[in-house]
Amino acid sequence: MYLKTFIYCTLALCNCKIVTLYTLKLLRNGLGLRLIGIGMTSSEKS
Repeated sequence: MYLKTFIYCTLALCNCKIVTLYTLKLLRNGLGLRLIGIGMTSSEKS
């Protein structure tokens, strides 16, 4: 019973780690695109 719980918790932690890394990657990509977009719009204005 204890082992089952331990394995479940380990899997949950690994899942959380993967989700967090994926989210950070998406956020970084989103921020990069946003910065490029801001740069383009500001260069168009000037």
